[in-house]
Amino acid sequence: MKGQLKENNSNYTTYNRKYKRKERLIYGLAFLLMLVATLGAFLLSDENILVTVAAFAISALFTILIFFMQKNDDSFISAIIEDLSRMLDSLSELNSEEIFPCDEDSILSKLQTQVLGLVKILRKQSEKEMNEHSNIKALVSDLSHQLKTPIANLKMYTDFLRQQDLTEDERNEYISILENSVERLLFLSEGMIKLSRLESGLIHVEKKKQSINDTILCAIKDSFAKAKNKGVNIEYCPEFEGEIDHDRKWTAEAIFNLIDNAIKYGEAGSTVYVGIRKLGTSVEIFVEDENVPISPSEYNSVFKRFYRGSNSKKIEGAGIGLYLTADIVEKQGGFASLKKGKNGNRFTITMFI
Repeated sequence: MKGQLKENNSNYTTYNRKYKRKERLIYGLAFLLMLVATLGAFLLSDENILVTVAAFAISALFTILIFFMQKNDDSFISAIIEDLSRMLDSLSELNSEEIFPCDEDSILSKLQTQVLGLVKILRKQSEKEMNEHSNIKALVSDLSHQLKTPIANLKMYTDFLRQQDLTEDERNEYISILENSVERLLFLSEGMIKLSRLESGLIHVEKKKQSINDTILCAIKDSFAKAKNKGVNIEYCPEFEGEIDHDRKWTAEAIFNLIDNAIKYGEAGSTVYVGIRKLGTSVEIFVEDENVPISPSEYNSVFKRFYRGSNSKKIEGAGIGLYLTADIVEKQGGFASLKKGKNGNRFTITMFI
């Protein structure tokens, strides 16, 4: 950086010296022409003094006009540079200040229009980042606060279980509370892990040709314990078997998030259907549940960051899982979507072969 700055300063010094040299050369030529014109008038007018003085005066006036024109150009350029500096200041401060007239068809006016457009884009980006930062801060604070209760329960009820005079009912009750606390800790830790992945930019996909069916089975395997504990069935019904270019680790994570989401909102005895089918030059991986249908007005919002649907208020969540799914799939050139299923919701991941 220092070397580049030094080189830029050297270039400026070189250009400045060349400019000054040319300026002196022009004034020297003007003075020389003035002398030649005066001498020529003196000789051609048979040494007439009045003609010689008039020629000298005209030449001198012409030289003075050149001088003032040059100074006027310097002043004009300096004023333009000051205005450009103000425009750059407004860009750095994200202020939409109009320096040059917008109704003129000039380069400066066009440049100002582009700068004002850039200011608007940067403002929106800044507001978006501030909102996301506030959401993340609130989410971390909320998750950290919620960790206290299950940790306190684990410590307290573990101490209770050490008591020798417990009845069988009390022991079962304490064990049930401990199980709930462990489940709560698992949920909170998963939320923190997903949040850290989201913010640290750890999602770097490395695609290679491999079995997509094995990837789906990895996601189902990771979801099986939670589904069993809740009494939700998982049914895998593939209509396509083959290899496609994808990142197994992250694609399995994306599919797992869809299955996990279906289990989270599912009732005991319901079924989550997972499958894959070929559609021309692409494959569609679907996760269909039997849960309360999501309103069509929310179809375009469910994959947004921190978004939680109207039917999810009673269920704990952070609004991260579906966003991560969409992000992972998009990084591989595909897309995630939602539509109405037969008895619930049908989430799909489309990836190109």
